[in-house]
Amino acid sequence: MFIEETQKGKALWLQLHNALFQQVETGQHIRSNKWGHSVHVEAPEAVAQAIMNVVDMISSQKSEI
Repeated sequence: MFIEETQKGKALWLQLHNALFQQVETGQHIRSNKWGHSVHVEAPEAVAQAIMNVVDMISSQKSEI
């Protein structure tokens, strides 16, 4: 049984998931109802754009140093 199969379990899973990604200093966390765990197959353009966004973010941080 997966934790997110119940409303309470899903709320806990989302809380833990968000806490994990709050620790990411240089990155991007995207949640969407449009795709699942195969986002690279279902929405490759979204993956490519997310990668470019992170590259831009890192590049701008380096130029500020």
